[in-house]
Amino acid sequence: MKNLKIFCAITWISVLAACGGQDAQSPALNNPTNPSGSPVESSQFDGLPKVKSGVAPGPAILHASVPVIPELTNRPPFKAEHLLIAGTDAYREGEYLYQDFLFDDRGADSVSAIERTVTGNGSISSDPIGDALYPTNPIYGNNAADLAEFRIKPVANAVVYRITLTTAIAADAAIVGIGIDGDMADDTSRTWPRGAGLESLGLDYFITAWGNGGTVMNFKTGEEIQLSGNDVDMDIVSNQMTISVPKSIMNPEESTWRYVAGVGLHDKKGGWVPMLPATVPTEDNPVSGSPSRDSPPVFNLAFRFNETYGKLNLNQLEILEGNWSETVQARTLATGKTGALFADVDFSKLKRSINQWIHAPSRDQIRIMPSGLDIPEGVQPTKGNDVFGNPTDTFIFGGRLQTYMLRVPESVANGGKPGLTLALHGANSTHTFLMTASPNFLKQIGDARDHYILAPLKRSTCCYQAEWYADVFESWRDAANRFPMNSEQVTLSGYSAGGYDTYRLGLEYPDLFGSAFPIVAAVLPDVVSFLPGTQRNLQPMTGNARWIPYVAWNQITDQAAPTPGPQYTQLKFMELGLRIQQWAFLIGEHLYPAIADQWEAAVQHIGQGVVTRDPHRVDFTIAPSTWSEKYGLTPNHAYWVSDMQIRDDTLLDSTQTARASISTTSLAFGKGDAATLPIAFTHAGSPSPAVVTGMRWLELNDTVAENRLIIRAQNLKSATIDVKRAKLNCDAQVTVETDGPFLLKLAGCDLVKTYQ
Repeated sequence: MKNLKIFCAITWISVLAACGGQDAQSPALNNPTNPSGSPVESSQFDGLPKVKSGVAPGPAILHASVPVIPELTNRPPFKAEHLLIAGTDAYREGEYLYQDFLFDDRGADSVSAIERTVTGNGSISSDPIGDALYPTNPIYGNNAADLAEFRIKPVANAVVYRITLTTAIAADAAIVGIGIDGDMADDTSRTWPRGAGLESLGLDYFITAWGNGGTVMNFKTGEEIQLSGNDVDMDIVSNQMTISVPKSIMNPEESTWRYVAGVGLHDKKGGWVPMLPATVPTEDNPVSGSPSRDSPPVFNLAFRFNETYGKLNLNQLEILEGNWSETVQARTLATGKTGALFADVDFSKLKRSINQWIHAPSRDQIRIMPSGLDIPEGVQPTKGNDVFGNPTDTFIFGGRLQTYMLRVPESVANGGKPGLTLALHGANSTHTFLMTASPNFLKQIGDARDHYILAPLKRSTCCYQAEWYADVFESWRDAANRFPMNSEQVTLSGYSAGGYDTYRLGLEYPDLFGSAFPIVAAVLPDVVSFLPGTQRNLQPMTGNARWIPYVAWNQITDQAAPTPGPQYTQLKFMELGLRIQQWAFLIGEHLYPAIADQWEAAVQHIGQGVVTRDPHRVDFTIAPSTWSEKYGLTPNHAYWVSDMQIRDDTLLDSTQTARASISTTSLAFGKGDAATLPIAFTHAGSPSPAVVTGMRWLELNDTVAENRLIIRAQNLKSATIDVKRAKLNCDAQVTVETDGPFLLKLAGCDLVKTYQ
């Protein structure tokens, strides 16, 4: 399969050199043109949507402070700010830092493509290349050997190493190996000690460390030296293992040392738990994933600066390279050698406290972020649905360290402030899906429009959990705090199940988005449908999309997202006089748009995603039973209407859901609803021929401005109107039509009135 490698453009490297080059000081590293963004301890941008008064657009979790978490907190002797871009390393304030990928602890590639085809194992867009499986014992959490960060800090009498793990449920669950070639003059292949089963060239020393112990092997003398109890510390609050190796054992002085490193499971006796040749793990033993081949007991290798991302091929539907950014790791481990996975660390630069990128980030970044969600560590199995609505095994990716993909526009290097397109992955997919399946999306929807493309992991590969949506907003919050971002230009997009999310999040938080682009959206009967019968039904909330034009791409012959779902969606939009374009493509199935990877036809129709911040009319329906107060997902406000409360939560509609709604118009804007025109044309270009139908608006009608508010409320107990943003005065004439008692508060006027 053709690989897509990520390289820095020459112009981008120039910017990096200016911001973090030789002898640069740390303030320069926080320059807005630095693609790494500012560090977690000092987020410097505020690109989140804002309003002059009233409730800010979107859920509370979007506007919460970036959390400070133990995993991203430094303790002496470490003080350098975190890189937070996977696959990069740098010198910072006298320290060497390497940032690894998260949830990439998948071990060696031990199962052949033929075996996968025969067994029908997994999904092409969410399975890893590595096949290792963790023991079932909960202390491992399916993630105990996941390296997040590696650091080196020389101090007066020792060289101190710090390894941060993504998950640390038990202090002695993981074992760490660090190999050192001190002179790079010997090509002898040496085996990692204590059962690690890997070989590396030229090793002079090897550190093995676990919860409260460790050793240093001196290959020159054949002596293994025991580290004292104070030399190794595993803190399961911060997930950080600190290893202090006295310089009396090995001293780099100002030379350059070559490092290899990896993480596995500790056998409780100072050794590595072997990886057995099997497909089903036991309580205490990991397995290689192959019934016939064992593999090295290393789950995660460090120093991967050129992970590959393959392109989806219509004639070769095999597991994509890069779903978890571990293809190079898996294939390297399969050789039993560490190969090219090493880092050369110049201790003279550490002594001089030089700040410099070694492997700098590109514009396509796999970013690490702190999460404030209280979700237990580990990769926990759960149940979900595939795009057909069938039950499927999936996982929740827990813990306080999370990850997302971000494409950074070139304009950032020149002081630009680009817009944002959220790209939500579908069922059985990951945050890297655009890099692996549809890299042209990044160029045509991102670069061509000067938009960031942000693809969250959503803490799962499938589907529709509250954690899924909370992660979308945490990822957005993180990016907006680290990069200059124009929150007035935001497009919402998603593929398959992510297409459903494009409808759902657009309808729940309409004042965040200026356009929407659902692709083969899974709007299916009885599953995630606009048809009656389920709480996931969005049909009663369609009116919320009044100020978001939708451009929907669907396949005529799509079995995963059958035509009736998109057609019914379109009819509901048109019935309410809302803007929608339904593109019905005549060639290909569910995966065809991703495989064709041609998106230019959509660009002129989705536009820049300019958000309507304060419209003259607000239509908004709420469904409190679908909210998640635990994660701050309570969509009870939109535009200048807030604090909506339902009156009777036992009054269920045809979807067995209690809802309340408001339709309100402020005549003070001097605007009326636009006239509508039908859309009907054919498209003959890429990605394939299509029939396009729908509805568009003409200009909004001009009316005589009046200090008057008209409200229609259904099953609504109370609501608040922000008078200033509605352009009203406190003596405005208010007309209310309600089906029961309704309390109205006029914010800014200290007025509260009840209507019957």
